[in-house]
Amino acid sequence: MSKIKTNIVVGGGISGLSFSYELAKKNKSIILVEKEKKIGGLSRSEILNNCYVDMGAHLFYGIDQEVYNKIREVVPDNYWVNVKRKGKLCVLKSFINWPFNFFSIFQMPFKLILEIFFGVVEKFIKKKNNQFQNYDDVINNIYGSRLNKIFFKPLTEKFLKRSTKEISPDWAIASLRAATKIKDKKYNETQKYLTEVDQSFKSSEFSLIKFFLNSIFSKNDEPFYYFTEGYGTICRFFEKKLNDFNGVCLKNSQINKIEVSENKILSVQINDDYYDVDNLIWTGSISSLCNILNIEKPKLNYMHSLFFYVFLNKNFKKNFDCCYFGDEDIVFQRVTVNSEYSKKIIQDDKIKSVGCFELSFKSVEELNDFLKNKQNLVIKDCLKLGLFSEEDLIDVKTITSYYSYPVFDHNYKNELKKFNEKIKKIKNLYTVGRQGSFSYENLDLIIRETLDHPLVQND
Repeated sequence: MSKIKTNIVVGGGISGLSFSYELAKKNKSIILVEKEKKIGGLSRSEILNNCYVDMGAHLFYGIDQEVYNKIREVVPDNYWVNVKRKGKLCVLKSFINWPFNFFSIFQMPFKLILEIFFGVVEKFIKKKNNQFQNYDDVINNIYGSRLNKIFFKPLTEKFLKRSTKEISPDWAIASLRAATKIKDKKYNETQKYLTEVDQSFKSSEFSLIKFFLNSIFSKNDEPFYYFTEGYGTICRFFEKKLNDFNGVCLKNSQINKIEVSENKILSVQINDDYYDVDNLIWTGSISSLCNILNIEKPKLNYMHSLFFYVFLNKNFKKNFDCCYFGDEDIVFQRVTVNSEYSKKIIQDDKIKSVGCFELSFKSVEELNDFLKNKQNLVIKDCLKLGLFSEEDLIDVKTITSYYSYPVFDHNYKNELKKFNEKIKKIKNLYTVGRQGSFSYENLDLIIRETLDHPLVQND
């Protein structure tokens, strides 16, 4: 066993990497433990057909200046790409600019315009429901039941594979915040996004009319950034920086045992070796931590993701970099054309465009069945929507990610509370990050959590 007490960080995603780097800079002894052969988690980039591909839609927003400076500190300037977003929403088979601009009005089908109009009228006539019991209550309060029924509800049920009646109102806020980056009053006061429905929540802050007008009349100069070797460039350079500060990154590794005495972790077993522990920072799954500590697992639900990559010899026929598909008869819920962020991700002259199609499943069995028997539905829906022609298609590849996204059902807070009550007794154990804290945060907020953490703040 090592005589030097070590800070053990479990999980090599953005949270684990940033935490390890910050502690290593303070000359702390650091071992980062990652179960996969490659670091990055959902933020990593893979190389398929000589192209860098991401697992879903990833951009760095850089709204928080300190977080922006931190990523600038880690990733060299020549890898950065400034992105002018070309997002779209596919509603009733029509492609509408997102964020909204003046042309969005003319892209909307007449039925959608009518639904929005009557929805706004109904909101003024009907008495507001301020008792938010589920996802629908929040969206109906903000946008009206008509727009919820035609877009938000089917998109959410497609993604979470559950009725929106079963989903916590917190998911409505988390998903809206992730999609719109609306700076409500609470954000302006705290520089933190609203993550749950509480007394500070005001539906007027998320008004569709307000968002629409802001999008049309603003200069649309909010920064977005990407990287020439995919989003995983961030992860790769965090790992490099960690090594520069003598941190250790153990891949294909896992913690098999945690020794606890008098509410303090004394040592851990990583693979076949034992290490004395200063602090254990857990960014991995809550379930795995419970197994090792031999405590009851909280009843938390997750989605499982299939990333379906399409390689074309031409550009996609619809001009977008990211598009959400709410229509129920389309199997995928989001498409990201990474090559629209940067053509440099393509290293093969025959390939002109790369798209990532996201599908989610309630169980591993359902995902595997789709892979085995129903993959053709993705291409079938692409052709139906006119995204490309059959002769444009060069190849397809797939990547699966199990337990990829948290599901905020009605009981998730109670389950998390019970779990946190158990582990808070252990003085040198910290759970952080999307997996460790069962949250739905982007990179900006994950890095912010790292920079604000007491272990990083204290010398």
